[in-house]
This record gives sequence, C-alpha cells and structure tokens, in this order.
Amino acid sequence: MKKSPPARLPPAALVLGLALALPGAKAGAIALADPHSELELSAEAELLFDADPELGIEELSRPGSALPFSPVGERRIYVDPEAPVAWLRFRLEAGPEARSAQWLLEVQPSFSIILDRLDLYLPREGGGYEAIASGASLPAGPRELASRYYNFELPPEALRGGYCYLRLESSIAVEVRLIAWPALCQARRDSLYDVAFGLIYGALLAMLLYNVFLSFSLRDRAYAYYVLYVGSGILWQFMVQGHAKAILGNWPGWNEALMWVGVGGTLCWGGLFSLRFLSIGRSRPALFWPLLAATSLGAAAAAAGALGARNLAFSLSHIGGLALPLLTIAAAAVRRRQGYRPAAHYLVGWSFLAAGGLAFALMGLKLLGVSFWTVNGVAVGMVFQALLLSMAMGERVRQLRKEKELHQRNEARYRELSLTDPLTGLYNKRYFASKLESEAAHARRIGRPLSLVFLDLDDFKAVNDGRGHPFGDLVLAALAAELREALRDSDVACRYGGEEFAVIMPGAGLAEAAAAGERIRARVASRGLPPGERRPQALTISLGAAELAEGEGSEGLLARADAAMYEAKRQGKNRVVLATSGARRP
Repeated sequence: MKKSPPARLPPAALVLGLALALPGAKAGAIALADPHSELELSAEAELLFDADPELGIEELSRPGSALPFSPVGERRIYVDPEAPVAWLRFRLEAGPEARSAQWLLEVQPSFSIILDRLDLYLPREGGGYEAIASGASLPAGPRELASRYYNFELPPEALRGGYCYLRLESSIAVEVRLIAWPALCQARRDSLYDVAFGLIYGALLAMLLYNVFLSFSLRDRAYAYYVLYVGSGILWQFMVQGHAKAILGNWPGWNEALMWVGVGGTLCWGGLFSLRFLSIGRSRPALFWPLLAATSLGAAAAAAGALGARNLAFSLSHIGGLALPLLTIAAAAVRRRQGYRPAAHYLVGWSFLAAGGLAFALMGLKLLGVSFWTVNGVAVGMVFQALLLSMAMGERVRQLRKEKELHQRNEARYRELSLTDPLTGLYNKRYFASKLESEAAHARRIGRPLSLVFLDLDDFKAVNDGRGHPFGDLVLAALAAELREALRDSDVACRYGGEEFAVIMPGAGLAEAAAAGERIRARVASRGLPPGERRPQALTISLGAAELAEGEGSEGLLARADAAMYEAKRQGKNRVVLATSGARRP
C-alpha cells in the first residue's frame, strides 16, 4: 500500500490541507434524525487522501487496519492529477423518526461529468459490502437514480452504524460533497432546480432565436457570432450542470467532450462577437490582439476536448474563462469612452458574466469551494448578460440604422452632385445622355411618343460682355427656373452646356413639344431675365423640337432637335422650329 508522509505530499494537498499522516480516531455514527431536511456528511466523514490506486475494500475494512484516515472537518475534499484517488468513510445511524423515510446518498462533484469514477461500498446485513460503481467513465448502473449528480438509495443495513466507504478517482481536479437526503426532500430540490434552469434555458433560447432572426434580416456577422455564442453556452451549461446526464443518461467520453466543445465554443464565439460588436479591428492593436488571443484559447480548448486531451482542455478553458471576460470589459470601457454608445450595456452585461465566470473558474482552480454561486454563477450571469446584451444590440441596430440613413443621404447627395449642374440645379449633360437613351428604348418598346426640345439663349455672349459673368450666371439660373415652371412633372430639363438647354418629354408628341417650347419662349421674351430684377435683361431664346421616329435612336433624335434649333437661329431667332423630317407617322 502506498503511504504519503507529510514531506511527500503534493502541492495541492499542502495548500488544501487534505492529508494528515496520523491515523484518525474512530468516528462516531452520524445520526439521521430529521426526515424532512438534508444532512451534509462531508465534514463528518473521514478521508484517506492520495491513496494507492491498488488499495481495495478488503484491506480498508479489515479489522485493526491502521490506514491514515483523518476527519475532514472544515477542509474540502478534492481529487486531482497529483492525488487522483481518495477514500471516504462514514457511519450512518437513522433515528426513530428518520427510519420512516427513504434516504438517498448524493455525491455532488463540482463538475458532475468530470469525476471519472466512484465506488460506493454499503454494508450488508450478513457481513461484507455491496459494491456500486458509477462515474463519468461508466454507464449509469441499475442502482443509480437519474439525477444531475450521483444518487443512490441507502438500504436499511447502511443506516445501522456500520462503515460505508466511498472511493473517488479523477485525473482532473474536482471537489466533492456528500449529502444524505430524504427522497421527498431531494425530489423537491430537484424540482426547484428544474424550474429555475427551465427559465434560464428559456431566456437563452429566446435570445438565440431572436438573434437568428436579426442575423438573417440584418446580414450582420455580429448577430451570427452571438447565436453561436449563446448556443455554445447552452450546450456547455446543459452538460456541465448535469442536465444531459439526468435526461439522457451518462455517455462515457461523449458527455465530457461535448462539455469542452461547449465551453471552448462559448469563449471562441464570445470573443469573435465582442470583436465584431465593439468594432475592434487591427487598427486598435492594444484591444484587438489580446482579445484575439483569448478567443484562440477557446478554440484550442474546444479542439483539445473533442480530441480527448482533457487536462489541456481544462487548463485552456480556465485560463480563457478568466481572461476573456476581463479583456472584454476593458475593451467595452475603452470603446464607451470613445463615444460608442452600445458599449455601455455591453460593459454591464459582460460584468455579470465575468463575476459568474470568475467564480466558476476559481472553483475549478481550487481557489474557491463548491457553493450555489460558484456552481451556478455562469448560468445566472449568462441570463443577465443576455438581457443586457439585447439592449446593447437594440442600441447597435439603432446606431447602424442612423449610420445607414446618413450614408444613404450622403450617397444620394453625391449621386445628385455628379448628375446635376451646380449653377442651375438641372440635370447635366452626363445624365441627359443616359436618360435620353433609356427613354428612347422605352418609347420604342411600348410604342409611345417621345419628344426632345433643344433651346439656346440668343446673343448671350453680349450679356456676359456687357454686364459681367456673375450676372450671366443669374440669367442662366433664372432660365432654369422658368423651365421648371413651364414644364410637366414628367419632363426632364437638362443643361446641355454653356447657354444650351434640352428638355426630354416622355409621352409627348411633336405638337405638345411645340406648344411647350412656345410657352417657354413667350415667357422669356415678355418678362426678361431674371424676372423681378430691378433691371432684367431683355432676352430671347431659339428652340428646336423633334419627335422620335420609327427605328430611330437617341443619337438621331438629338441631331434633328439640334439642327432644328440652329434653323431657328438662321431664321431670325426668338422662335420654335419643328424638325418634321422623319416624324412619327399617325
């Protein structure tokens, strides 16, 4: 049998004070008196720490055995890679009132699917021990009750003061508690936990589905990362909290592998989500690279767990679980100071998760004991985080919408500036060429008329020379205003260049184009330009109008309207000339 004197105790044992070299005194039986409440057995049990793996129940239970069992007291019960095997022994005695209840022994590991193996030895009435084997490495046996933890019915023989023995084995650090439960009390506890975790899973699933919708509707990778983050978190909690074990039974190897994939995926996708949501790119290296490194730890933990490297997955996930929330909080604080409003809710949300994750990681590193908050802190933190992140993402949607609207306005403005003449506000020659071609094709396709009016200010050079170019600019702007006033909403007025203007008239025949041209000519001739000025310039315009002919393209229509305008100049100006050659036949 292997014995561990104090000088050879592993570091973990020295820190935790779990091994004593002196044999323990024979402990008294633990009285089970109240059939309506649980009884913590851990402190009353005796511990043989860092036991020889070959040690069996025969040697332990042999009369006069001097094995160094010691009272647990206030210490915590661990098995870990440095001391993978420990034995506990305890004696139970049911009081008169307690004998009417069915009692259960519950073994509560800090990670129920990590405790590799436990062997429970209960005394038989005729002597000897009944052996019950369980643990993450074994399928659930017939004597094990469906539960998040490991629950076993205690027969009457085990409640008569004889020693019960429990062998614990794990190659990953795990803390263990022992509790004796009346069956009804334990069932009520499990029901309350089921309701609480039902609410937790319901809230997380609601957020997951909501963000699936956002991911498809907004096509933003941040929401896809969030969906994967929440999904991984649900998988992690479903496995590590023992709900998969309770509902689906123990699947040796698979349960633990899925847990590592879940915890690693939570870190990986959570990191990518933070980088995307907080808009942290390589341009912010002080934030980007540390977050990316923590994200990579999560991916490595998931891969290690899936490949069966359990201790590596354990170390990577605990380091990442400590680093990522703290780095995310720091990054969110920096981005909030930089004026990024969604970072405020994000900062508070990750603070809740960081508190739960920190407690959970410290429990795994044996710096905190098993308690409600260390075991369930991550699950509670994820719910609060999900609610606050929903506010942050709503704020982000509003900000993205504002940015999109601003971008669209700017884009429309730039497009308008590229297609309009800054002096007159009319469309420019570039737009005119494209519009005339598309309208001509449309007119040919549906068989409707299309006309074009070309016009030019008569003797405009004399105006610039006599009254200056600034006044000439006022005249051009005033003519553009007259065009807008005299034309239909469907007509398209453009500045062709210099003092030349063109009007595209969809759906208008030659007679309608001529009437519009005459209306414009008469307004300018009678009022001068600009109208309303103290000294308006007396001016006239010459116009040419043409209608699209069968088989004619936009170039032909433009050439005929331009020729008609020059014919108006030749005939004496201040008139409208119709290009009749090639006109559409009735």
